[in-house]
Amino acid sequence: MLTKDIRFTSPSAAAGFIGGASLNGNDYWVTDEGVTLGQFLEKIVHSEDQ
Repeated sequence: MLTKDIRFTSPSAAAGFIGGASLNGNDYWVTDEGVTLGQFLEKIVHSEDQ
C-alpha cells in the first residue's frame, strides 16, 4: 500500500512499478469490463475523428 500519491510519466512506468518488471501499460491496465487502456484510448481517438 502506498502512503502518498506518486506521479508516473507514463502508463507503462506505473505498470512497471506495480508489476515489478518492464510492462506495457496500454496492455496492463484493464477496466472492470476487460477493456485495456490501449483499446480505450483507440476508441477515443476514433470517436474524435468523426
